[in-house]
Amino acid sequence: MINCEVFIDKCSKRAWCKRLLAYVLALQGYEEAHGFPHTIRVACNALWLAQDEAGVDIDVILAASLLHDIGRGVEGESSVHHALASKVLAEILLDGTGFPRDKKDRVLQSIEEHSFSLGKKPSTRESCIVSDADKLDALGAIGFYRAALVSEDMGRPPLGIVSHYHEKLSLLPKLMCTSKGKEEAKKRLSVLGRIIELFKDEVLTYEDAIVIATKIAVEDFIPEHY
Repeated sequence: MINCEVFIDKCSKRAWCKRLLAYVLALQGYEEAHGFPHTIRVACNALWLAQDEAGVDIDVILAASLLHDIGRGVEGESSVHHALASKVLAEILLDGTGFPRDKKDRVLQSIEEHSFSLGKKPSTRESCIVSDADKLDALGAIGFYRAALVSEDMGRPPLGIVSHYHEKLSLLPKLMCTSKGKEEAKKRLSVLGRIIELFKDEVLTYEDAIVIATKIAVEDFIPEHY
């Protein structure tokens, strides 16, 4: 089981980490899919994965986890990918927290390499951990919840979640680069897969009736000799 006490303990002992929390909360808000709650779950996942990786830099993992999605708002208003936008914003924010300067480049590298959609493979163990931690939050029951939120926000029909599962989410365990991450991803994918099947069956139960009822409703508003 993921134990968030490790993250809380590590972050609360670092002044720069506590300041980053304030920045992230202010900039991301409580939007569940990619906001502050998601960021904290990723940080918890990352510290949990790091426990089995000797010699990794906890400072780098903490900072990259907290800042990996900080550029989501920029992505929504421009054509810049959120990982690249996050990297730019992270460089600015880290300078104002007292974060060790000699570690900053590795944080920025981890942020740039975390995203599934950007397609860059993690090149360090810290990058692997942050990338795996982010992908874990897209799986399991929470993964379904996030997929539903994103689909609703994008105006997709209910079965769009099923398509998203097959096109992306089902592939994530193969992309994990830590052994602990792979094992946990398989477990969460199994949970997510069961939820997806139940959801699909229920949606299909009503789909034909909704289509027919919509047609009847529309026809009733159109005069016979329009």
